[in-house]
Amino acid sequence: MRIHALTFQAIGPYATSQHLDFTQLDDVGLFLLDGPTGAGKSTILDIITFALYGKADDERKNTELHSTLADPGVPPTIQLDVTFGTRRFLIDRTLQHFASRRGAKDPSDVVTRQAAMSLVEIVAGEHRQLTTRVDEAQQILRGVIGLSREQFTSVVLLPQGEFARFLKASSSDRAEILKQLFNTHRFDEIGEYLAAEAKTLRGTVEADAQRRQTLRAGIIDTAQTYAAAEPDAATPNLEDLDDAELIAHVDGVMTELEAGAQRRVQQSHSVLKTARDELARLQQQQEHLREAQEYRRRRSVHDQQAPVVRQAKLDLEHHARAKAVVEAQQHCDAAQADLTDAVDTLQQRCDAAQQVPIIVAWAAGQDIFTVDASDTQPLIDGWKTVEAAAIRSLEQLTHHEKTHAAIQSGLQQLAERKTTQQTLTERIVQLQQQFDTVCAQLTTGRERAEQLSGVEKTLEVATRQLENAKTQQTAARNAYAAQATAEDAKRVRDETRADAEKALEDAQDLLRRRIDAAAGFLAEKLEPGKPCEVCGSTTHPQPAEAHDLAEISNDAVQESEQRATQARRAANAADETYQAKLQDLQALQTQAGGLSIGEADAAATAANQTVDDAQRQVTELTELGARIKDQDTQTEQLREDKATAQQQLTEITTQITSQTTELDQLQQNLTDALGDYDSVAAFRVAVEPAHRLVGQIVRAGDAVTTAVATHTTAQQRVNDALADSATKDHPAYEHAAQAREHLLDPATQSEYETLVRQWTTEGDRLAEKAGQTAVIAGLQLLQDDVAEPSQEVLDTAHEAQRAAEQALSEATREHGSIQATQNQCRSQQELLTKLSERAAEQLAIYEELVGLSDVVAGRGENAVSMPLRSFVLAGWLEQVAANASERLTGMTGGRYELKHAVGQGGRGHSGLNLEVIDHLNDTVRTPSTLSGGETFMASLALALGLADAVQAQAGGVAMDTLFIDEGFGSLDADTLEEVMGVLAALQDDGRLIGLVSHVESMKQQIPHRIQVQKSQAGSKVNIIGPNLA
Repeated sequence: MRIHALTFQAIGPYATSQHLDFTQLDDVGLFLLDGPTGAGKSTILDIITFALYGKADDERKNTELHSTLADPGVPPTIQLDVTFGTRRFLIDRTLQHFASRRGAKDPSDVVTRQAAMSLVEIVAGEHRQLTTRVDEAQQILRGVIGLSREQFTSVVLLPQGEFARFLKASSSDRAEILKQLFNTHRFDEIGEYLAAEAKTLRGTVEADAQRRQTLRAGIIDTAQTYAAAEPDAATPNLEDLDDAELIAHVDGVMTELEAGAQRRVQQSHSVLKTARDELARLQQQQEHLREAQEYRRRRSVHDQQAPVVRQAKLDLEHHARAKAVVEAQQHCDAAQADLTDAVDTLQQRCDAAQQVPIIVAWAAGQDIFTVDASDTQPLIDGWKTVEAAAIRSLEQLTHHEKTHAAIQSGLQQLAERKTTQQTLTERIVQLQQQFDTVCAQLTTGRERAEQLSGVEKTLEVATRQLENAKTQQTAARNAYAAQATAEDAKRVRDETRADAEKALEDAQDLLRRRIDAAAGFLAEKLEPGKPCEVCGSTTHPQPAEAHDLAEISNDAVQESEQRATQARRAANAADETYQAKLQDLQALQTQAGGLSIGEADAAATAANQTVDDAQRQVTELTELGARIKDQDTQTEQLREDKATAQQQLTEITTQITSQTTELDQLQQNLTDALGDYDSVAAFRVAVEPAHRLVGQIVRAGDAVTTAVATHTTAQQRVNDALADSATKDHPAYEHAAQAREHLLDPATQSEYETLVRQWTTEGDRLAEKAGQTAVIAGLQLLQDDVAEPSQEVLDTAHEAQRAAEQALSEATREHGSIQATQNQCRSQQELLTKLSERAAEQLAIYEELVGLSDVVAGRGENAVSMPLRSFVLAGWLEQVAANASERLTGMTGGRYELKHAVGQGGRGHSGLNLEVIDHLNDTVRTPSTLSGGETFMASLALALGLADAVQAQAGGVAMDTLFIDEGFGSLDADTLEEVMGVLAALQDDGRLIGLVSHVESMKQQIPHRIQVQKSQAGSKVNIIGPNLA
């Protein structure tokens, strides 16, 4: 990885945009990241990490990176120009942050702006956009970098104190760090997978065994159920048979049972067929005889009705001939009546029309008011002429009404225009008044805005003072609470100290009493002249006295000592808690500036009031600016409105004059056209009723014409019907009265028609039935004097069939039961065979899985008794130690060397220890015995060695840029010189190395620096050094 440029803004202490051109340092190799504490040196490393991975560390939320010093509305952004291998990328990120809602007046009204990202690859100087989606860009970068964020921060950004912790860590803690860096979780997953597979397979084997026993029990139970009542001596004991023998025996028994049941089913089928055939023969004989007897009866009845049916047919024929003549005569009579009514109606309408003057005028002297029924056509033609005159009068009426409506509409429009004329005159006066008022307000507003100029700066200063006051207020309140907490911690410390002292005194007293009691018990056993069990002396000048002391057990003493130890630990913990609380209290008091809660509250209230006053003035100034702008716009609009109104007034006055002249001319023309009529309404009253009456007369004339034609047609129909009534056997009727005599009443007609229809239908049916097989067979049986089977014979045949059906059902049910049992038994036999074959194979696989799982977990045949995970980690640690020793030897002049040790560790973490070889004294030391400077050198060497190992594990990822954060202050001048030599060697490999340190001598040795300058407005950063612009 090689960084070319970094640009960022509104992040951490950096409020404004900052740019670092790392290409200025390409030929330098080693540079210093310098600046005061808290200025933001480590923030630059966090920014690089965030640009690549979208997260700086696990402690802070992304929104917490947003600078509180940046101006509102400035988003936190990062642009990183970086090369990985042969590919160069431009990464552009906008961090998730809080921003003011659009249009919000309250600064606290904020919304969350989501993170955004753009990833561009630079190929041959051309920028190619890869994606703007965060997830897709992260995936591309992860594949290109080849390291996780944890690996990156351990290999490229060597943080403060991390590798001193790794150097002195326990095996278990070191294992967790190595697992994270080398991603060995998969080896744990292998062990878990093997154990889970073995457990699953063991459950399968046990389940198969249980299922096999269940299957054998079921098969044996089936065989015993169908076994003979008295088994012979050859019948084996089924429990003693193996699976194959049991299957063969039971299959033979069931096959024999199924064959017997099948034979019984076939026999039952044969008996049932014979019974069914006999019953069908008897039923068919009975049916044929009954059909033949019914045929003979119906044929006799049909022959007896023949004479009556012939007379009915003749009467119906006469009725049909007479009906057509009578119906034609009835229609002719009705047409005559309609003609008479039509002539009467027409005469009435003509009489009424003769009384209307305007109709008489329209008639123009024609003789059309008297109706001649024999010749109505001239009269009807005359009235159509009158109707045409009436229509012309209606058209004149329509024209007069339109003229009248136009006059009325014009008068209304004229009145509206006069009203508009008055309104415009008043509006011009009103606009002038408004213009004068707005001009006065505009002058006043500008004077007030001049007075309020500069209040924004006042608000900015007051806001900063309020933030400081609130910070002191919060610190003062927290200090008050912390004081109580510290006093409680002090009380707990004093109590635990007293408890620890008391517990120590009790333990010492108990130990002393046990020793005294033991000496007394031993003295009681002394005998003169016999050696003492302790010293061997045969003389006992001053034996101890027991003083009635009970023997005290060693367990009681140990428990007392454990209580004393626990009490001492509790006292130490309470003292540490108290010291921590005391430090917290002092820090809060310093932050509060020595103010009490009351003083801090008063200062915050005063600062808040100052902010409120300034904010009100700023708001007033903002509103004044908007109002002045609106008033400027309003004055201009008022000028335009007044000019528009004056132009509209001139136009409306001209329109009123012109329209008045036009309306007067229209009114004169209408008066001349109406003549004798006073108004259009009077003309309408005369024309419309007359027109309707004329129309009624024309329609009445048309009705007369239609009635004449209808009557003529009806008379011709009567003549045609009389002529058509003649037939071959009968002459035509002479007149309608003669035909009416042969009509039948509806009831008689219906009766004759039904009789003829039924007799004819019955004849057809009898003819059809005579050809049926059943009737022919029955007639033959009657001719042969065959008797019908009795009910007793039929019942006997039915009973024989039911008995045969029941026997077949029982035989079928028995066969089905045996067959189902046989099929079930065979399925169980097949499953039992498969289970027996599978059991041995699964057991072998299970034993192999268990063995392999034990080896992976460090048990069983594992020769080194190390889990696979620890074995792999030990290999990586050995490589890391070898890499680190090369550099540590150079730093220490060949004195120290790091070596991987295979000592035991807790919870399966053996093989993860480190030892320090001291060649000066030829001793092996633990890392914890190194001095501060030695620890730093060993930690740095270990960090660099670990970085080489992680890069190799990631496929040889080349990390050309390296940052080392702090730790150089613990080195003396000579050691620092040696460390600088190692770093220079790294520089010779083409790496760009950045050191974060406060050591003054390093500033002298490393002239090129990224200088961070700290101020209240926010930090700034630039690159300085010889030969740099």
